[in-house]
This record gives sequence, C-alpha cells and structure tokens, in this order.
Amino acid sequence: MKSLSPSFLFYVKKKDMPFDVYHAVTGGILLYSLEDDQYNFLFDIFEEYYHQTGQYIDQYGDVTLDSSELKKLLSIIEKTLQKTESEGDIQQKNVMIEFKNFLDYYASQDISLRFLGD
Repeated sequence: MKSLSPSFLFYVKKKDMPFDVYHAVTGGILLYSLEDDQYNFLFDIFEEYYHQTGQYIDQYGDVTLDSSELKKLLSIIEKTLQKTESEGDIQQKNVMIEFKNFLDYYASQDISLRFLGD
C-alpha cells in the first residue's frame, strides 16, 4: 500500500462543502475538502473534464478517479492556468495551484481518489 502524505491530510469542520476527497482504497481517510467558493473557482475545470471524459465531478455525486484520470484532470488544470497566466483572480489561481499540487502528489503515487459530494 502506498503511503499517504501527511502534508495533504487535514480535517475541517463541515460547512457547506461541495465535496470531500478520500483515499479510494482506505475510504475513511479525508484528504481534501473544497468549500463552495473553491468549487466555484474550479467549476470550469470540472466542466471541461466532463466534456472530455463523460465523468462529472460535482457537489452531489460520488466518483472515483484512478491515476490516469487524475492526470487528465491535471492536464486540464495546467492548460487553464496557462490561459489565466496574465489575467484572472489571484485567489482563483491559488486555489487551482493548491488543488493541482494535491492531485499531482496522488497521481504520481498511483493512488486513486474518491470525490464524494455532500
């Protein structure tokens, strides 16, 4: 079993969170949570992922992504970051970068993640 990075493990109080991200195999370990405003910053990325793959990551669903699917999502984030390099909200870029770094760690470790909506 691959080890989990302690730097990405954190626990947050539940309050209007569109979804949480868990280790797909162990299931019970909360790795990441997105609040409404963070989800909104990433919405276009999730929409593009849906158009390319048919899998939708949303506030109400439950989807598991393996490392190849995470890499596809990472590619979309990287392209979006390149497009918004000279424009856009700093906070939005920071959310995208933080989420990208989180996904990149687990994709590189070949760990599947479960995105579970509230």
